[in-house]
Amino acid sequence: ARARAEGARADAAAEDVLATRLQARRQIALTYVALRIAQTRRTAATRSLAAAEDNLALAQARQAAGLETGLGVSQAETARDNARAALPPLDQAETAQRLALEAILGQPTGALVDVLAAPAAPPRLEASALMARPSDVLATRPDLRAAANRARAAGLDAQGDRRDRWPRLSLDAVLATTNEQRASDATGNVTAGLLAPVFQFGRLQQLARAGEARAEAVAIGYRQTVLEALSAIETQASRLR
Repeated sequence: ARARAEGARADAAAEDVLATRLQARRQIALTYVALRIAQTRRTAATRSLAAAEDNLALAQARQAAGLETGLGVSQAETARDNARAALPPLDQAETAQRLALEAILGQPTGALVDVLAAPAAPPRLEASALMARPSDVLATRPDLRAAANRARAAGLDAQGDRRDRWPRLSLDAVLATTNEQRASDATGNVTAGLLAPVFQFGRLQQLARAGEARAEAVAIGYRQTVLEALSAIETQASRLR
C-alpha cells in the first residue's frame, strides 16, 4: 500500500506539471482573444466616429442652406465628441492586452506590435466543443486527475496505517543470525518483532484513525473540486449556447 501510495503521489505530481502548462496556454489564449476583442471594438468605434463626422458635416451643410437650426448642429457635434472620446480607452485596452501577451510569451515590449497590428476577428469555439458532455471535458483536465491521484494516495496511506496495527513477521529478523549468534537470539528478535505492535497498539490505532480522517478529508475535497468544475463547465456552456 505504501509503494502504491507513493506511485499515486508521483502521478499527481506529473499531472500538476501538465496542469501548469495547460494553465499557461489557457492564459495565452484568453489574452489573445481579449486583444482581438479590443481591436474589434476599436474598429467599430472608429466607424461610429466616421459616421458621426458625416452627420455633423451634413447638419452644417443643412444649416448653411437654411434647412437646419443650430440645435441640430449642436447635437451632431455632441455625438461626434462622444464618439471621439470612446477611442482612447479602447486604445489603452488593446495596448494593455498586447503588453500582457508579450509578458506571458517572454517577448520584449513592442515585439508584437507589427504582428498584431492588423485587426482580426476573435477566434470562435468549434461546435463540437459546445456539444461535448461535461464528463468528457472533466476527463481531459489534469488538475482533476491530480486530485484523484491524491485521494487514492491518501486512501492507500490509510490502508497502510491499518496494517501497521497488526504484528508482522520480518524475514530479516529470522535470517539476521550469524555463526556467532545463538538460536535463542534469533527467537528473541522474532518475538520482539511480533510483540512490538501489541505494546504500541494504542499509538498505532490513533495513527490509523488519523490516516482514515485525512483520507476522508481528501476525498471530500476531491468531490467538491469535481462539483465546482462541473458547475463552471455548465456556466460557460450556457453562455456560449
